[in-house]
Amino acid sequence: MRILLLLLALIVSCSPLSAAAKDLQWLHVQASDSHQASDAWHGYFTASNGKAHNVSNFYRPKNQLFSASATLAVSRPKVSWLLPIALDAGYAAELYQASPSLRLGFGAVIATSQASLLSVRVDNLLTLGGDVHEQACYDKYTRAFHCGTGLAWSDYRGSSLSRRDAAQQAKLKARFIYRF
Repeated sequence: MRILLLLLALIVSCSPLSAAAKDLQWLHVQASDSHQASDAWHGYFTASNGKAHNVSNFYRPKNQLFSASATLAVSRPKVSWLLPIALDAGYAAELYQASPSLRLGFGAVIATSQASLLSVRVDNLLTLGGDVHEQACYDKYTRAFHCGTGLAWSDYRGSSLSRRDAAQQAKLKARFIYRF
């Protein structure tokens, strides 16, 4: 986690943005004691025979959870440049692990007139870390299955359900704002 914070400080201090410190603003600063970079399983599932299972102890985090996000803005007369930043300390449970991550984006807010703005930004343009690893559970016949869903391990690995890091994928956001 310290490495991520040092990297963030280095990026901000060495950037051309630091020369315009009077025009810098932190927007939408948020911190939480939760994991935001991936979607960890809760450990409750219903088997194909209809029996409900609670294996939440396998997905209970063993580490301290922490995530933070903010947007650094540099204001100019017609354009404000945006640098969305997100940090996550990762997730460590018996069957689910996500490494710490740092995600950076880029964007701009353009004044198209006195009453309107155009905002365009890409979140998670650069992602460092955040790799997700999962392990299978085994029944009494040593058949591998996924404890979060109850699916056979081979079926789970080939499904879209195994993509748990969707929060880290690049996202384009555009808005047009007109003030009356």
